[in-house]
Amino acid sequence: MDDYEGQTIWLSIKVGRLFSNYIPKYFNFSIGYSVRNIHDQDKQHGVFFIAPDIDFSDIIPKSSDFLKNLAEGFNYFKFPTPAIQISPRLIMFALYY
Repeated sequence: MDDYEGQTIWLSIKVGRLFSNYIPKYFNFSIGYSVRNIHDQDKQHGVFFIAPDIDFSDIIPKSSDFLKNLAEGFNYFKFPTPAIQISPRLIMFALYY
């Protein structure tokens, strides 16, 4: 895969489980990292994002092995949500994945 600039790596924190009295259990908070201008060493820089995320294992019922595996599989992907780029400059995105 050569499209390194098109990838964003996300770390999702399950804040819904930490603060279950205040926010839904399926709510996650994600921090993302990407790189831009990877082929030009002088202009290469990292980009950081913050965004909400969804924990599908708390939404999809676990009544069968298929549904349990489906929920766990969905958690490997970042579904499009609003996001804020916080570095190198502040930009808001209506949908980002």
